[in-house]
Amino acid sequence: MDNIDIFNNSSIILYRKVPKKIISWITILTLFTLFIIIFGTFIKFKKYENTLGIVKDNTLTVLITPDKLDKLKNKLLIKNKEYEFSIKSISKDYIISDNKNYYEIILNITLDDNYKINNNILEISIELEKTTLLKETINFFKKGMM
Repeated sequence: MDNIDIFNNSSIILYRKVPKKIISWITILTLFTLFIIIFGTFIKFKKYENTLGIVKDNTLTVLITPDKLDKLKNKLLIKNKEYEFSIKSISKDYIISDNKNYYEIILNITLDDNYKINNNILEISIELEKTTLLKETINFFKKGMM
């Protein structure tokens, strides 16, 4: 019998079968990747900025970074209770803390009676615009590379 070079014979290469395990793993990986891309692109969720606020005469003073300032909605959370607010004033100068720039924002808000103590410090979560997982991942990598 002649010595056949099986590595350079095109007919043998064309009719060779791929094992079923490889095909099933490639299919599972492709479906999983499609699911992550669809989930990350189309499903939106609320994003919150956690910060501290100081109560002064029926207003709440908070510090917000300039990039989050235009994304503010008119709701905030204090101990899982939602409050509506309006912006009374925004400082024109930055406040620098921990090598980050912040704006001081004074909010008009109607708080419960147990929070209306002057100079009371509250942990609050301010609602920002809705975002997707893909946008957050891109922003995470941008901030990490800078």
